Amino acid sequence: MYRGEADPLDPSVVILYFTENIDSARYSAVFSEVGSGRGDYVIDNTKNKNARIYSYVGKGMGTYLPVIQLIPPEQKQLITLNGAYRVAKNTDIFAEVALSNLDINRRSAVNNNDNTGIASHIAFSHFIRLDTSGKWLLKGNVKHEYLHKHFNALNPYRPPEFIRDWNIGLITGKADENLLITNFNLTGKAGFGVDYGFNKFDKGQLYSGAKHEATIKYQGEKFLFRAFSNFLNSNSGFLDQATSFLRPNITAAYKPGRKGNWTVGAEYDGESNNIKGVTTDTLRKSSYAFNLIKGYIASDFSKDFALKFAYSSRDDYFARMDQLRKSSNAREIEFAGKWMASSGSDLSWSVTARDLRIIEAELLPNDKSKKTILGRVDYSLSAINQGLRSTTSYNTSSGQEPRIEYVFQKVEIGQGDYFLISESENPNLSNVQDFRYDPSNPLSNYIRLTLINNEFVRTNNIEINQSLAIDPSKFKVPKEGQKFSKTYRFFSRFSTLSNFRITKKQMDNIETPLLSYLDFGLNDTSLVAYNALNTNTIFFNRGNVKYDIQLGNRNNQNRIVQVSGREDRGLDDLFLRSRINIKNSADIFLILEKSIKTYQSEAFGDRNLDIIIYRVRPEISVRPSQNMRVILKYNYQDKRQKILTNDVAKLHELTSEFTHRKANQYSFDVSISYVSINFTGRANSPIEYDMLEGLKNGRNYLWNVVYTKRIAKNIDLTINYEGRKTGISPVVNVARAQVKATF
Repeated sequence: MYRGEADPLDPSVVILYFTENIDSARYSAVFSEVGSGRGDYVIDNTKNKNARIYSYVGKGMGTYLPVIQLIPPEQKQLITLNGAYRVAKNTDIFAEVALSNLDINRRSAVNNNDNTGIASHIAFSHFIRLDTSGKWLLKGNVKHEYLHKHFNALNPYRPPEFIRDWNIGLITGKADENLLITNFNLTGKAGFGVDYGFNKFDKGQLYSGAKHEATIKYQGEKFLFRAFSNFLNSNSGFLDQATSFLRPNITAAYKPGRKGNWTVGAEYDGESNNIKGVTTDTLRKSSYAFNLIKGYIASDFSKDFALKFAYSSRDDYFARMDQLRKSSNAREIEFAGKWMASSGSDLSWSVTARDLRIIEAELLPNDKSKKTILGRVDYSLSAINQGLRSTTSYNTSSGQEPRIEYVFQKVEIGQGDYFLISESENPNLSNVQDFRYDPSNPLSNYIRLTLINNEFVRTNNIEINQSLAIDPSKFKVPKEGQKFSKTYRFFSRFSTLSNFRITKKQMDNIETPLLSYLDFGLNDTSLVAYNALNTNTIFFNRGNVKYDIQLGNRNNQNRIVQVSGREDRGLDDLFLRSRINIKNSADIFLILEKSIKTYQSEAFGDRNLDIIIYRVRPEISVRPSQNMRVILKYNYQDKRQKILTNDVAKLHELTSEFTHRKANQYSFDVSISYVSINFTGRANSPIEYDMLEGLKNGRNYLWNVVYTKRIAKNIDLTINYEGRKTGISPVVNVARAQVKATF
């Protein structure tokens, strides 16, 4: 909420100031990003409140305004006509013309004279055989592209690097464009080839550039050589700049020995982009250059065992004092390989050690010298007749993690995924923690939207995945007439399945000792994001028709960093599940569970919870016919909040379900539940919603009917009716109808 004060320079304008005093809070505002220098407000990162706080900094000195930008209805149209003609056996011509129409506001008749534009493309190709054997071939291609300044394509069609290749990233004006591309290619015997191209790009009076490209390559049985160079000269009166852009690349590789199982190679890659003022002839700050030198030795990776060693050094240069000065040096050592010891053992790895040294900190103020390790290790194992199967994966990398901001949009009742538990119906007055994800609740009437922002935290990431399956029944393959012992037959009924995954992201600006690459703990103040999932299950008689038993544990720990601070969630679940089949038409289930559910918020401590849950769930499922099923369930839960309010909830739930289906014709599902709850906490509080899952203290009735009918070969009609009567609240009825067509 904000308080408002009249602008001294323009009393008709109200300036908003964030306030925590409810007596002076009179405004709630939605801020939109309008561009740097066009707004009056900026984000205030000094206040750790619910979502974002905006601060007034002066007229035209900010990036945001308290406005909601309207999106007008627009129209996009494009019509194209093209044709190709083969003039001779070795000569082709292609031509295309396009007309576009873009009306960015169909409700406005203003400035409609720039809606339409035309474009054309003409291509000519010709090749000549220079000898009778056809080993020497000369090819030529000439292309011309014209775009009127008002032409608008429906989708980008030029290469992604086109803007950088021509140094036109800062040119925002519109003008007629002419692009000429020529290429001549000479290929000969023994893998020899020469390629030369001349390109010209003009954008009216705003820009003019000429580019030369040349390639020489040779590929023999043991030797490979390729040299490429790209050179651009450009002038822009609009930007008052002239550029000289050189990009060479040289690659060479040699296979010594008779077998040629090893390859020794080297590579050079570089760029030098000098940008100077036309009138001042001074080097611009956007100028840069780099040189990369790499050498390697590698064996044949198509073999079962292979190795690769590589070393590279890169120097980066940026403009300072009218010259390019070395700003940093990065050296890398790479060790990669694979080893397939047998059909059941496969190991592959790639590890890169990087040493980054910042030479001039003024040129790279946001970076610092550091040593990092990047790599991946994968190992899969299958043994004892595939009775033992294991896969292991470890990965370390670097990246960026966004600071997440959520907003909640109100929709029609029953159409949302989130339910608001705050006493206020105004979502602007509610905390993010007041919204609970509950898509099954017919009263849910909010959806969650993620706001895109430019706030990122640079991270060092480590990830480990482990899967292990043990099935003793596969340890021995029976021979004809052979019988296994009773002891082996008993233990072969057991099997296990375990999955383990941890993803950890740390802030990049901290020291990372070598042991940190093996530290997957949650107790780390530098954590930006963390996700750990561990599941272990022991099966007895798995897949058996008569009966089976499962004993397992699931543990999930999650941390995310939002604009409003850190948020931790945890779930630890221990369960026992048994099933007994009766006369092939009925199954009896018994499920016992103990769970611990935790939540901790850095900004909203009153929303924290630590709930221990005990569940007993007997169930009987009867199949009177092949198309019909009747299920009767009982669920007893004992929930206890161990912190803050120390509330207790006891739930008795009785549910009956009926299902009837006829393949490719219809399905009919009915569910009725009665839930009796004894809850010691405060009504309509957040902890009530977390412990009772949207139900209320006392008696609760829930019902649901779903009917789906196939009304055509690919069209389904679904009618859904659900309702609930929770506690002393009135009855809620929600009905929906949907027609779905599958193409």
